Amino acid sequence: MPLISVYAWNSRGGGPRFMKFGKHVRYKVADVEAREHERYVEQAS
Repeated sequence: MPLISVYAWNSRGGGPRFMKFGKHVRYKVADVEAREHERYVEQAS
């Protein structure tokens, strides 16, 4: 995933939940995986 995508999530919202520690941003693996599953698209057969 490009770093620019992560910056966009943080500025616009719409990404997984995150925590800020000073100037650092951290994501829980479970939140990132949940976001990934939300955006998964099944192809019609």
